[in-house]
Amino acid sequence: MIKILALAVPICFTGCASKPPQPTVPVYQLKGYTGPEAMSTDEVFMRSRDCIVNKMRPNVNYLYVNTDQGTAPVPISVICGPF
Repeated sequence: MIKILALAVPICFTGCASKPPQPTVPVYQLKGYTGPEAMSTDEVFMRSRDCIVNKMRPNVNYLYVNTDQGTAPVPISVICGPF
């Protein structure tokens, strides 16, 4: 029993110390376009929240990209404006 416990403790510590893999956020590459990069959903959320905290209205600017399934909006910036 002591041998099993002696083996289980280091395994538990190494299992708890390891980090889960972080998901990578896809960056949309626009064909033939050298302009601004697309923002991730988290970036749009954080910048919109900053606008609201400062008592301003967030305005998200989109670039529309043609895909095989149709046109998709891709966020490129968030601008804070007055109410």
